[in-house]
Amino acid sequence: SEIFSEKYQIFNEYLLKEKTSSGEKNYRIDRLLVDQKNKIVRIIDYKSGSYRDPAQLEKYKNILERELNSSWEIEAEFLNI
Repeated sequence: SEIFSEKYQIFNEYLLKEKTSSGEKNYRIDRLLVDQKNKIVRIIDYKSGSYRDPAQLEKYKNILERELNSSWEIEAEFLNI
């Protein structure tokens, strides 16, 4: 599977921090794949059951976009387990 490709540097349970007016909010990305060569970051969120919240992935993407410079492409997807 693509998400196990050796081209990625893999981070499991990646801690993502968002600065808010009331301090800091933490999120955990199930699996973060980083392709340094092609400047691609893939966010993988494992899900069981039928509930999916696309806004969750958008939030992760927005926080990462602020942390990285604009030359990085950020992709996000849910993965059924």
